[in-house]
Amino acid sequence: RRAGGRPDRSGAVGAGASRAVGVGASAADDFERDLAEDVLSALGGREGGRVRRAVGDGRLAVDDGNVKPEQLPLLELARRCVPLGDAFLKCRAFCRGAARYERGRCAHAAAAKLREVLREYLVFVAQLETVVRSGKGGLARLAATCRDASVALDALVAACAAVDAAPAGGAVVDALADAARDAHDADAKRVLTSLAEAAAEHYIQSLRS
Repeated sequence: RRAGGRPDRSGAVGAGASRAVGVGASAADDFERDLAEDVLSALGGREGGRVRRAVGDGRLAVDDGNVKPEQLPLLELARRCVPLGDAFLKCRAFCRGAARYERGRCAHAAAAKLREVLREYLVFVAQLETVVRSGKGGLARLAATCRDASVALDALVAACAAVDAAPAGGAVVDALADAARDAHDADAKRVLTSLAEAAAEHYIQSLRS
């Protein structure tokens, strides 16, 4: 299955949007609805509304200006969601960097596979949008869903950093294989294994040529 349940296992990034359906969430007020829209933008790596890039580190952050005390818990829920958008942006940046010629065919193959994963992630975000806009899931459910998905994406971010630090060739395969072996989340392990296998295929081809 794709992002409506658990995404296709080659691109699994955590619990799917359907977990936000049928939870019996209370009707959201205008502030919560607007904030949820801002969070959805952040999940796609975009600024919007109260979500802006922080000065300094450039991470997505939630502005708490002109907020009533009773709205602070909603801001906290939003803050729990936006790191997922940062993780998506880091993975996307890795794909662009790994596509450079000097990174070699193993990194190219891993990046191509990761781009498939990120496409699945954007399907996941689109389905979350449908759930939220239909009134079937508020910020609390959105935060819970993002928490589940963040485990796999955080593992991918760490693997991308390891690959960036590795020289071209077999070291890329080793870095991804090590990340897959050490991953505790089942979705992360499956995705990282698929990246390692894609890189290994090109490495073996290079040895035979």
